[in-house]
Amino acid sequence: MHIPSRPRSRRERAPDPEATARNLGLGVWSAGFAGLFGFILFSPVLSLVATLIVARFARRTAGRAAENARIALNWQWTYLLVHAALLGLHGAMLLFVTAGTTTGPASVTAGLLLVPAIVNVGAALFGAIRAFEGGVFRFPLAIPFRRSAVEGRDDQVDPI
Repeated sequence: MHIPSRPRSRRERAPDPEATARNLGLGVWSAGFAGLFGFILFSPVLSLVATLIVARFARRTAGRAAENARIALNWQWTYLLVHAALLGLHGAMLLFVTAGTTTGPASVTAGLLLVPAIVNVGAALFGAIRAFEGGVFRFPLAIPFRRSAVEGRDDQVDPI
């Protein structure tokens, strides 16, 4: 007499690599939204730290999740660098050009501090959508601090 085996429970099933790659890619790009919770001064640091935490898990996998993590980290480092440069420019304008007035070039540089924050939200949104669809979001404004494993080949994965 044959006793049918019971169906495997949800916990016993082998994880789907497609779903894992999609979820990790979604997570690594969505971590960029952490900058929304910081003041304009701390938003790039919060975004970078959140992305680093999620990317640590994505690096363990190969393929799209690791590639999304590499590109998202490149963007977060770029965001931090641009923000620091604009912050320095704003400080210089306050010290040397405006001399205590509330209008002038310092108000322009203060407004420019919002530009990278808005671009970061857009990058996080489009990256999360692309990762959820199962792809890799190649953000053109990100400085490639970390390149792919094979130079010139974006389809190769960088072992972070």
